[in-house]
Amino acid sequence: MRFSNSLAGLGGDATFYKSVFNSRIYYPIDYGDYVFGFKSGVGFITAIDDKITSSNRFFLGGKKLRGFDNSGLGPRDTGNNQAVGGNNFYNFSFELKSKKFMPEDTGLEWFLFSDIGSIWGTDYKTNVIGFDDVEPRITNGLGLAMLTPVGPLQMVWGFPVQSQSYDIEENFQFSIGTSF
Repeated sequence: MRFSNSLAGLGGDATFYKSVFNSRIYYPIDYGDYVFGFKSGVGFITAIDDKITSSNRFFLGGKKLRGFDNSGLGPRDTGNNQAVGGNNFYNFSFELKSKKFMPEDTGLEWFLFSDIGSIWGTDYKTNVIGFDDVEPRITNGLGLAMLTPVGPLQMVWGFPVQSQSYDIEENFQFSIGTSF
């Protein structure tokens, strides 16, 4: 579990209070042949003086909500269709992983998942679609993962089963290496 609080405003031009809570829990099943995982995240940001700019807001999609583009969900600018982020978010992931039925000595493992989440709330509502939409987005999917000499490799196929017309989907995601 990880909980963080940020207070901005001393010496800068942005003044806000930001809180984020993340947790991860894993349960081995059948003597570790399968692993069930649950991940969650909740966050909010509140302006102290002025409004929250998009550079300080949350963005959701990609690895946190597979099946959507990196900033694929939530409030979007109606003029250029760019994500503007949100002041609030939540996400939950359920995942089942296993090396069963995979070729021996390859290190390959398969996983099935379901992701749920939403992002909403902006201080600038003019020309922004979805600024107050708390409806959950839901995706289901599957993937393959393995450790390689250059880092973890992952291929994910995610399929949104509940989304909004302005969300941007990305059904296939490929990643290799670690992120900082």
